[in-house]
Amino acid sequence: MRFIFNLPLLIFGLILGIGSLSLSAIRLQAPQSPGILFMSERTGDAEIYLMRPDGSDQRRLTFRPGRDGAPIPNPSGGTAIFSSKVGRIWNLIQISLFGHKQQPLIRLTALLKDPTVSPDGKTIFFGVTFSERVGPVNTAIAAIRPTTDEFRLMADTDTQKTRLSLSPDGQWLVYAVPQNGLTDDLYLMRSDGTQLSHLMQATAFSAARWTPDSRTLLVVTADAGNWDIQQLALGSNQPTPLMNSTAYEWNPHVSPDGQWLSFLSNRDGNTEIYRMPLMGGHVERLTHDAGEDFIAEFSPDGEWILYTNDPDGPGSYTPDVWKMRADGSDKTRLTHTPGVDASPAWLPVRDLPFTAWGVGFLGLLMLGFGLLPFRSSA
Repeated sequence: MRFIFNLPLLIFGLILGIGSLSLSAIRLQAPQSPGILFMSERTGDAEIYLMRPDGSDQRRLTFRPGRDGAPIPNPSGGTAIFSSKVGRIWNLIQISLFGHKQQPLIRLTALLKDPTVSPDGKTIFFGVTFSERVGPVNTAIAAIRPTTDEFRLMADTDTQKTRLSLSPDGQWLVYAVPQNGLTDDLYLMRSDGTQLSHLMQATAFSAARWTPDSRTLLVVTADAGNWDIQQLALGSNQPTPLMNSTAYEWNPHVSPDGQWLSFLSNRDGNTEIYRMPLMGGHVERLTHDAGEDFIAEFSPDGEWILYTNDPDGPGSYTPDVWKMRADGSDKTRLTHTPGVDASPAWLPVRDLPFTAWGVGFLGLLMLGFGLLPFRSSA
């Protein structure tokens, strides 16, 4: 009689241990998005597509009649939402990115605008304009929780223009309300509908953007006769201009580390992408394209900027999705279709904090059992 070891357990435990080390090494690197969502009209209808960050493996996710709007990834991962219009009916739909399962969230004979998802993925906010008054409101900021079907109206805006934006921490909503067609008022409220307050008034507002710390808003106003980017700290009603220019600047985006501001401008005669330090400083031109550029957003690791460009030049709206490094280098065209490819969005990085530790522990456990000798009758 002799003692032998459990060879299969030893081998499997060793594989898991190596896998644990690999996962740990990956997690020490800057997080990278697993893919890009975008809207395409390549089939003649607006549908939602998914591709890898390098543009490969482009897959159609929706096969619906009507127009499917810009996809909004769920920050918790795995799903996305989009609005879809068929005739006079607006639908808000959640789609699984794996398996293409679609879940209609709400169906309204109403204008549905600016959907956005809370950081935990449990609540969806949007603007809605009903054809008739529903209770005390005609146009409102609304919220829905897909897991419970809870639907609530939170604020009567009395306008079809909301420009709704949710802070990165999910605590605050900001939206614009036009006044007599002459000025816009910007309002702030808690995401539960409480603490409504007036922030500022301007000739007109474009969509407001938040800094990653949820403490500052970047607002685009037309007070000077052209679009200008201003910075507004929460608790203040006095915005600060970020640059002095007679050109148009709009569509600001802040890098994940809060250091850089990218924006669009026509200061050189064509709509191009620029960047500057958020605290102020030198403005760099990142693109030199024949067609107009439209920026989407920084990648989760801040290394890349996703944008669209019309390669056919001015007057032809057939944009494709591009990406470049945050300094403007390594420009890469990701889509090559004759139709419209637009509204790209990075999928969020799914941080699984216990994955590497769990795999490593399981590997050590199997190694331990594999090293336990047992008797052989041979």
